[in-house]
Amino acid sequence: MSALRYPPLLARLEEAFGGLSHRVGQRWVRPALQALQPQAVLRIDGLRADQRLVALTIDDAPSPETAGILDMLREHEATATFFIHGARIRSATEDRLLCRMLEEGHEVGNHMPESIPSIQLKPKAFAAEFERNHCILSDRDANPVRFRPSHGFYNRAMAEFMRTRGVELGYRPEFYLGLTLPWDVFFEIPGWYARHNARAAVPGRIVVFHDNQDRRDLRGRIISQSRRTLAALPVFFAELEKQGFKARSLAHLEAAAKP
Repeated sequence: MSALRYPPLLARLEEAFGGLSHRVGQRWVRPALQALQPQAVLRIDGLRADQRLVALTIDDAPSPETAGILDMLREHEATATFFIHGARIRSATEDRLLCRMLEEGHEVGNHMPESIPSIQLKPKAFAAEFERNHCILSDRDANPVRFRPSHGFYNRAMAEFMRTRGVELGYRPEFYLGLTLPWDVFFEIPGWYARHNARAAVPGRIVVFHDNQDRRDLRGRIISQSRRTLAALPVFFAELEKQGFKARSLAHLEAAAKP
């Protein structure tokens, strides 16, 4: 799929916005968010400037489009961390997709069983749902060690759970989030947010896409973010490769980073 082409003025404005957004995020937004969310991982630190790697994360899999996403990652020699909704593994088809993720070098993380905001759950309900999803993935030899709360927010009770029971189950105590908004949730222009993510690339940046068939947009319409991701990824990879960057899983970046 070829990248969308904008008139020169719009292209320059888009590029300028991407650069400004990145500078604002790194200089002011990231320190503020990190102070408010000390357990959040917003970027993988410790990479050298010449380690041109970004962490590609894909939320809400599996879906009927997951196989196409995996094909695209293989074509571009990329790996990703898939944060899985375990309740969507309902048949041998989804089991095979999970197995394929692992065989092709991708990482699997815990994203709760369903797309319900984790922060809305009472502590006991959160613990039960977290462990339910953990068992679904562990029973399939996925061995998740990273957690991203569904809808991306956490509270003190969840933080305490991760420091105690989460660690007992083998998880990192942090919440793997990312610095920027997941633009694909809000906009129907895959080329725009794909380029925005790629042009803001710095070593260690965490990029978020979605593999979700039934999310509602701001107008209440049901949309397929999976198809948006399939449209966005070719643009993302083309722009990323121009800058000499590669997309890898969170596990890969953490292994590459200096202690």
